[in-house]
Amino acid sequence: MQMDSHRQVGTLGLVFITLAGVVSPMGMVIMAKYGLAALFYYALVIVFFFIPSAWVCSELASGWPQEGGMYHWISVAFGRMTGNIALWAQWLSALVSFPVILTFTASFIAYGINPSLMHHGSFVFLVCVVLSIVAMIFPLLGIRPAIWISAIATIGSTLVPVVLLIIFAAYWLLTGHHSATHFDFSNMIPSFSGWGMFSLLGATIFMFGGMELAAYALQYCKDPKRQYGRALFISGTLIILLCVLGTLAISVFLTQDQEDLVSGMMQCFAIFLHAYHLEWMIFVLIILGVIGWMGVLATYMFTLSYGLLASAKDHMLPKLFQKHNRFNAPFNLIILQGLVTIILATLYVLIPNVNSAYWLIEAVVAVVGGLRYIFLFAAAIRLRYSHPDVKRSIYIPGGKVWGMALVSGVALIMTAFSIIMTFVPPSEFDVGNTYVYVSSLIIGTLICVWLPVLVGYYSEWSYRREMRTRIPF
Repeated sequence: MQMDSHRQVGTLGLVFITLAGVVSPMGMVIMAKYGLAALFYYALVIVFFFIPSAWVCSELASGWPQEGGMYHWISVAFGRMTGNIALWAQWLSALVSFPVILTFTASFIAYGINPSLMHHGSFVFLVCVVLSIVAMIFPLLGIRPAIWISAIATIGSTLVPVVLLIIFAAYWLLTGHHSATHFDFSNMIPSFSGWGMFSLLGATIFMFGGMELAAYALQYCKDPKRQYGRALFISGTLIILLCVLGTLAISVFLTQDQEDLVSGMMQCFAIFLHAYHLEWMIFVLIILGVIGWMGVLATYMFTLSYGLLASAKDHMLPKLFQKHNRFNAPFNLIILQGLVTIILATLYVLIPNVNSAYWLIEAVVAVVGGLRYIFLFAAAIRLRYSHPDVKRSIYIPGGKVWGMALVSGVALIMTAFSIIMTFVPPSEFDVGNTYVYVSSLIIGTLICVWLPVLVGYYSEWSYRREMRTRIPF
């Protein structure tokens, strides 16, 4: 479908969508708990997951730039139902993380009012409800405003705060201040004391996930086959630099036992700005952070709703979700995402310990989100067999299959390992009863897997029944 010029997306727009969907200061706080050993985990994730996933997505997008992105790629390889399961895995993993994004936003607001508010579930719940409603407005305005929102999200939630934190940390050390974390290079390779140490890796690996999100906007690009590969190269380089340096910057200001999952970054800013009597900058950062994280939420709602729209057009979702407004935005899907976000936010009222709710949600995100990559990497290998003649402007070298099998296979193994390790309760956080934790994780995962199957079969059955009633006898 050829779009009007004012609705086309450029390479920079795809970069902003990718950065808004991937880079997460929350993930940096998690990784900072490992100290200098975080570099070891980053190296593993970047080499065996991040680079392969970006490379695989670039090839698939260059061969199949049609509407639907990952859903379309997996559907071509394994059928619509498998594509629907993978799409729902991506959607649900993002959906359950929406309250986490809003919680991070709440931490910014709390620091401007009273930091102790972050430990009150009712405050977090109220912030989640209000911001969820506001975040639904922007995706309803169409593709062009959504790209601008992605740019604002990237600048406000990531580029400005992370770059500032890196500069502050460097200045802190250069002016003679001591680092809160002792950077002993002998500790760069962690001591493997038990499987529990990998449980955080199971969730953190997916802070590098989401390189496929921009593919949902390919239908609006002038030259999608070239633009997508360029965008992933640019954004991938920035993601690695920001994540590595941002994590080390957090370690400069906070020790491992001081870091709070939700408000860790604001703690770092507070330490530096208080030392130099620049407390007024906290309010500037709060405003930027709130606007930026609102943009991140809006970006997720925008990209994922267009992926689901492709599924709805394939009759894998009820007909209700095929509808769009005059801006071509699937408003029913966007509103549904906002309502579910509000429902999930009630966890922060029902569970007294906000960190416990945060980690349980993050664990579900890791498991369910990992399933889509299992399907994605398997589809990439299969498409080399089943569609070898499809022209790809980006091609993983290594013959007809071996190159793709090696790159995708390594990433698939890393993904499977991270999923398994997520079921090991983390030693760093109190998750309560181990059996309750594991059971909740299993139940949540099964629900997320079976929902698309049931909805897909029902939607397809409804469509066929409707077609039969239209046939004159």
